[in-house]
Amino acid sequence: MSIAELTARRNEIMATVPKAILRTYDYILKRRKTGQVLSFVKGDARTCSVCFKILEPQLINEIRKGAKMITCQNCGSIFIWKNEDI
Repeated sequence: MSIAELTARRNEIMATVPKAILRTYDYILKRRKTGQVLSFVKGDARTCSVCFKILEPQLINEIRKGAKMITCQNCGSIFIWKNEDI
């Protein structure tokens, strides 16, 4: 894919994401040297994939539900639940 195609695809996706989430994502991205904003949490790992902080069981349940955006209290990354089969 060319850069123009990727930019067009990114803009299409951004139109579907709520502005509050985009603001949080951009804020974290600007403050990170590594550019890693998302932390993928799996059922067996139970840690933040960025800073490796062990997560409490209740927090893991909230991340799994996906009803609201949750960030890591230690590093600020946005938690994303990763299904085992993906």
